[in-house]
Amino acid sequence: MFTSKGKRQLSPYISPFMLAVIFSLLLLAYDEWYFTGRYIQFLRNITVQGTFFSLTRSYVLLTLLFCAQVLFSWAVFVVRPWWKLPFGFLFVYSAFAQAGYWNAFNRFITVQDVLTAYYSPAGLWRDAIGMFFSWYAFIPTLLFLFFIWLTWNGHEGGRVIALTTAVLLTLFATLSWAGVRHTPASANIRFLNTMAETGWGGFSAPQQFERPTLTYQAPNPPPNNIILVIDESIRGDHLSINGYERPTTPTLDQLAQYGALYNWGIAAASATCSLQTNHVILNGVPHLPDTDYHVYQNATIFQYAKAMGYRTYHFDAQADYLWNGITFSDLVYVDERMTPQTLGSDVDTDLQAAELIHDIIHTSTGNFIIINKKGVHFPYFRAYPAEATLWEPIVDNLAYNDYTLLSNTYDNGLRYTVDGFFSRLIPNPAELAATIIYTADHGQTLSQNGEHWAHCRGSLNEAIVPLFILSPQPLAVDTSYPASHFNIFPTLLDLMGVPPAIRPTPLPLSLLEATAADTAPRFYLPADRDFFTGEPVPFDP
Repeated sequence: MFTSKGKRQLSPYISPFMLAVIFSLLLLAYDEWYFTGRYIQFLRNITVQGTFFSLTRSYVLLTLLFCAQVLFSWAVFVVRPWWKLPFGFLFVYSAFAQAGYWNAFNRFITVQDVLTAYYSPAGLWRDAIGMFFSWYAFIPTLLFLFFIWLTWNGHEGGRVIALTTAVLLTLFATLSWAGVRHTPASANIRFLNTMAETGWGGFSAPQQFERPTLTYQAPNPPPNNIILVIDESIRGDHLSINGYERPTTPTLDQLAQYGALYNWGIAAASATCSLQTNHVILNGVPHLPDTDYHVYQNATIFQYAKAMGYRTYHFDAQADYLWNGITFSDLVYVDERMTPQTLGSDVDTDLQAAELIHDIIHTSTGNFIIINKKGVHFPYFRAYPAEATLWEPIVDNLAYNDYTLLSNTYDNGLRYTVDGFFSRLIPNPAELAATIIYTADHGQTLSQNGEHWAHCRGSLNEAIVPLFILSPQPLAVDTSYPASHFNIFPTLLDLMGVPPAIRPTPLPLSLLEATAADTAPRFYLPADRDFFTGEPVPFDP
């Protein structure tokens, strides 16, 4: 193993390629153990359900994906020490990233996850970073480092092999024919595939389209104020306004008794992650998957507001940078934007925003305001001060496995930041000075059925959101209609009085016109499915 000069030298009977095969087999065994039998389950499924063609294709893909891991490992083992660094970093990063996502969501990273991570507020990820860490990632990492130690000096001609391998892996990683995404592969290779797909299709898609310019201008100034509240991580069935046993929303209960609140109860989120749902709500996407790329071709709700003469505001209680589907070019239609830099970044951020909005709508009309609230994102104990605790015991760490403890903590957050927001925005029901649409981006599992993730996967509770309208004037609406996120955009257009001629098509029903007779099945998109091609699942609470 060592020469007379002290350099490690492989046995003549073991080549770097053989070590790559051995390492890849060991990695496969680790994957099968930690990622809970993916290969065995896959082979069982295709054997029972597959045709000869599908079986052949599946076995070919499975072999190619294993060969890709062998090629990657071979490239690392043959290059000289300096060149091992970028390859090694990529492997270690992918090992921890994939194991972390498996720990949080029981699945690998998808293109939608990459885009969500890129656009989401850093604070949301920082608070929940413990969920995205797995000690088990050290197993393949240490194994990998051991094999690198064995092959530290590299191999003559290793640079050529590595470059050739890099080209082959790049080509392979871009493959997206039917079945490749559903065929088991090592965490490393699946990570490469996801990053390649993101690069080719994820970030480049917005550049292929252009939003229309609305030339229409309303002849008269608007006589009302309109507010859209998109809360963060609010599960609709945990609000007392929707029959929950705890008084989590007494202010809203009072507004309902006063007759100002029109409640559609448990509504369906369009998806289970913030980026996708904000895309739908703010850009008028009529359905998912968005096969026609409405998200990039429709005029935004801010464009319609400007066309109707409103002064536009965007309150973002979550981040100082853009993350919710609105781009820098869209900001030309936003007259004033407020972020945590103005609102503060603590448990009172939402309350501060409510007070500012209260002042705006009580001193002027013709305002269109959208607020992305900070809400009750996990970890829930950070959504309220300790002295506001009403229900105990709570979870004051990152544990996510006890429905009772999680519910106590979560409900405290709801009482403080949801009810607190409305108590400051509407301190007196008789002085309601705006029409307000309220919903949330998605719900939460609360580990009610043993889940160890909060949202961004596909369970029903992640898609349960509230939806109601607060109005200073009586509304003739049918709240028995099963509502969803898709109804919000057309409802806002109706409240603004946007002429039919400049509205996008197709367009779902507005809540101001939908009745029980219009009832239709509702669907939502699990966050691990592609926004443009993924299959939605039925919403059946």
